Amino acid sequence: MTKQQQKKINVTPIAAGDLLTPKQVAEILGVSPNTLAKWRSTGEKNLPYIRLGGPTGRVRYTNEVVTAHVAASPKRGYQAA
Repeated sequence: MTKQQQKKINVTPIAAGDLLTPKQVAEILGVSPNTLAKWRSTGEKNLPYIRLGGPTGRVRYTNEVVTAHVAASPKRGYQAA
């Protein structure tokens, strides 16, 4: 594939401190890490995440996404961080 054929991808850098582990997110949302895994698998809550290191890499969530999710979903079990 030539460089002309490659698509340009704009990437916004994310600082390591802006990434949260599933355990941290589960605590913020008042759910278990297994619930987050289910949501990722089924797409039930549409909570975007990042996989570091490829398809089997570690899962991380951005602080921005989690904060927006909490603000948009004032439901039972969610705690304001």
